[in-house]
Amino acid sequence: IVQNGAVTSGTNLDYDAGTTIGVNAAITVSGTVDIDATGVTTIAAAGDIDAGSSVTFGANKTGTLTTAGDVDTSDDNVTFTRAVTLGGSVDIDTTGTAAGNILFSATIATAGNNLDLDAGAAGNITLSGAVSGGGALTVRDAAVQSYQALTVGSLNIQDATTSVTLAGAVAATATIDVNSGGTIVQNGAVTSGTNLDYDAGSTIAINAAIGVSGTVDIDATGVTTIAAAGAITAGGAVTFGADKTGTLTTSGDIDTTDDNVTFTRAVTLGGNVDIDTVGTAAGNILFSSTIATGGNNLALDAGAAGNVTLTGAVTGGGDLTVRDGDVQSYAALTVNSLDILDATTSVTLGGTVTATTTIDVNSGGTIVQNGAIASGTNLDYDAGSTIAINA
Repeated sequence: IVQNGAVTSGTNLDYDAGTTIGVNAAITVSGTVDIDATGVTTIAAAGDIDAGSSVTFGANKTGTLTTAGDVDTSDDNVTFTRAVTLGGSVDIDTTGTAAGNILFSATIATAGNNLDLDAGAAGNITLSGAVSGGGALTVRDAAVQSYQALTVGSLNIQDATTSVTLAGAVAATATIDVNSGGTIVQNGAVTSGTNLDYDAGSTIAINAAIGVSGTVDIDATGVTTIAAAGAITAGGAVTFGADKTGTLTTSGDIDTTDDNVTFTRAVTLGGNVDIDTVGTAAGNILFSSTIATGGNNLALDAGAAGNVTLTGAVTGGGDLTVRDGDVQSYAALTVNSLDILDATTSVTLGGTVTATTTIDVNSGGTIVQNGAIASGTNLDYDAGSTIAINA
């Protein structure tokens, strides 16, 4: 079947071919569109489809689809049953306010082209197969969104009413930006990208690693939970809770390259955590609220030029180890042990220290103790400059 002229009106349209289909001009109908071939269906950029009802490709035959044409429906589903290859940039929009789902049941090969999806606030988007080939993947809106492995130029999910689930690995060459009015769940590793930004109106769950060359910003109204497998490696700053009030429960390590790591809200450790602003320049570590260790260990390293600041109390036990930091400041500490291996300039213990074993503080500069040492076994202060014990 070859369609070289536009279909300007009609109710339902059904193309069924034993070999190939070529759609080279637009289709506009008030009802459904069903296109099915045993061979390849090819839709040109001029072959946009505008339907008043659902659009379905490959429901009954095994042929794949190569498309450069946009698809619009009126609150109705768009379904791709077989593998899809983009022959150009494609926009799929189930325009309206009711539910019109977008479903890709097999793989999508973008060939470097852009794919834009919009299912509205009530329609779901499901990509059951991997997306490969680069190009920008942009999702303007949808309710429940689910994605398998994504190899894209950039990922920009502008809105999700209910949830976003990244079930497979994400490899991007530019930014990864995910916004959800509900939840965000990352089950596959983010293996590349520049800046990553997760913003959720409910909770965030990070169950696999994040590795990007730029910044990481994670913000939720509810609890953000990071599993032990969810280690973060970033070439830029890592920030939690800058704009929303949700707390963080984490078991994942964090490494940056001379860049700041900031925790704006309360933190609970779900396992042992190591935070390292690796490098030789300044990368600060800042906790602006409390830390509940849950008996887990916390290790910090800001290098010789980065500062370590714990503004809120540390409770719950576990070992607090600081390998290095320039200016170091601590509020009340309730820990198993305190081991500050090195400080370039100063260590200030601003609150009460309650330990069950040793307290060991080493500074190339000063040590100032403003809070009482309430308990511990052995205590050792070693300073390259002065020591002041004020409580």
